[in-house]
Amino acid sequence: MMPRRIEIVETISILALAALVIHFVWEAKWLVWLAAGLLVLALKPNPLANLIAGLWLKLSEHIGNFMSKVILSLVFFLLLTPLAALYRLFNHEMTKSFFDRTSTTTFHAARVPGKEDFKNPW
Repeated sequence: MMPRRIEIVETISILALAALVIHFVWEAKWLVWLAAGLLVLALKPNPLANLIAGLWLKLSEHIGNFMSKVILSLVFFLLLTPLAALYRLFNHEMTKSFFDRTSTTTFHAARVPGKEDFKNPW
């Protein structure tokens, strides 16, 4: 699917801005020329701007797919795993059934409700 004209202009403008920001960090003069060239490309519809924007959007989609997995993995291992370990450490009574080798299941059946439960449900 070909990006729309506004997406192309936005993408080329953001790439030019990124080139300028990197220029101020690394002080590479060629990045200013790259930013100027990208902005000139964005002035009129042309196939080169379409190609650059399409490639960048496809690359950013792949980067986003990869980074979402990395971020979710980091959240799991750096946040949820320590929380689970702390829960298990401080709630030993609640997790005791996890290590009970005498029982065949950890499922505990609930009692069957009677008439008294329906008389006063609150």
